[in-house]
Amino acid sequence: MLMSIRFSSPTLKFSISGLRGHVPADLNPFNIPEFIEAFHKTVPAGKIAVAKDARESSDFIEKLVVATLISLGRDVIVLGMVSTPTIKAYVRLKKLAGGIMISASHNPLPYNAFKFIAKGGDFFSEELNQRWKQYLSVKNNDQSFTEKFGMEIKEDSAADLHLQHVLSVIQLNLSRKIKIVIDPV
Repeated sequence: MLMSIRFSSPTLKFSISGLRGHVPADLNPFNIPEFIEAFHKTVPAGKIAVAKDARESSDFIEKLVVATLISLGRDVIVLGMVSTPTIKAYVRLKKLAGGIMISASHNPLPYNAFKFIAKGGDFFSEELNQRWKQYLSVKNNDQSFTEKFGMEIKEDSAADLHLQHVLSVIQLNLSRKIKIVIDPV
């Protein structure tokens, strides 16, 4: 495994969609910037979307993720509290470099997680996941400070954009009797 000893914990789990762990034992102000810097190095240049769920820990994690990305020179679009399918659609439709969903989905409250979204709006592929893990395992010897900082952009219409896209694809004809209902979330 490519992870160094500082990331070994029985509750820190790495998966194809990112990682999850207990807050603050596994996800804290000391290691979150390392996870996010590895993400920054994995995706191409461009804007990054960040979204979160309703967990109490998501607020402080969102602030830390945004600050880390800005310090690395990224422009960040903060979507706030939206669903995972919404941030994926937003990344795809706005042609962003990637996205980070802060959400542990069905896991119990001590957990929170990062779901990494690639350019195109899909979760990281196995190849991107391996690249992310390699960046995470390598100690960066380049201690140079970048003078370019990114900026934060608040975006309140991500859910509306997602809904408009879904409706345009479905082409619902209300004159017909509906036999099937689809819940895209």
